[in-house]
Amino acid sequence: HELDSRCMRFKYEPGLFCPRPQLTRSGRQSVNTKETSSSNIAFRLARFVAQPQWHPRLQDLDFSHVPVQALEADVLHRSLRKLPRLQTLFVPWEGWSMPSERNRLWRALPDGCALRCVDALGVERMARD
Repeated sequence: HELDSRCMRFKYEPGLFCPRPQLTRSGRQSVNTKETSSSNIAFRLARFVAQPQWHPRLQDLDFSHVPVQALEADVLHRSLRKLPRLQTLFVPWEGWSMPSERNRLWRALPDGCALRCVDALGVERMARD
């Protein structure tokens, strides 16, 4: 039941879908920047929410720390649209390439899902139901 509870209110944390740093021959940590790009994060996040076992569980998603470029990706929009129980999606207020991109995400959400935009302090700046 803990898994169900965590999935009902899933919160993305930076680095969650990024590979772990690998050690170089000299012992230093090395991160492949290609693996941590916004497009790669969007793909990994989309792949996570697209898995059928999560569909009945995911209700509230806090993506307020997801890079905005990842939130603008069509692959993520298509995956979010398939979540029948999604009620609320939290996203960052700042950083969108254009205001219309935030609206495009909102239109991609399943019917009945609310979009909440929060600033860096977690204060709600906009809500769309």
